[in-house]
Amino acid sequence: MKKFVFTLMAVCAALTISAQSGWWAGGSVGYWHDKSDADVKTDQFVFSPEVGYDINSNWSLAMGVGIAYAKVEDNGSATAVTFDPYARYKFYKSGPLTLFIDGGFGVATADADGWEIGLKPGLSYNLSKKISAVAHVGFLGYKKGYYNGGDGEGFGFNWDNTSVDFGIYYAF
Repeated sequence: MKKFVFTLMAVCAALTISAQSGWWAGGSVGYWHDKSDADVKTDQFVFSPEVGYDINSNWSLAMGVGIAYAKVEDNGSATAVTFDPYARYKFYKSGPLTLFIDGGFGVATADADGWEIGLKPGLSYNLSKKISAVAHVGFLGYKKGYYNGGDGEGFGFNWDNTSVDFGIYYAF
């Protein structure tokens, strides 16, 4: 499985390097250390690169491939590999700021299996002609055993600090 993920990442990188304008690459990385009241320590790491193509000024298509790793002190560890294709609709633009909504689905496999389908609102701020800072805030949709949502299934919306992520994108 690890060879497959690294091969897929290499192919995505090769496509973006040889791509013409309209292509972009980016993603996010995160680390969290937690210590509970029972003195149980948990370390979590997430790496989520993605590549996308701007079809026109309002629509983009993209694919994210991520790896999430969690280690709970004295209780083992778990790894999840995620595949997250989505379509982005940019509905508001003002100078360097763009508001958008991503609609797509995600599949997680490895130690934690599951899937999700839904919408993720976000914003992008152009730092230069080629570099943008991007943030997603919230989720509206359905999840079944998805790696960051537990073993159950359910639907609804989440708009809190646990559903925020930041990333940097580079346009080719």
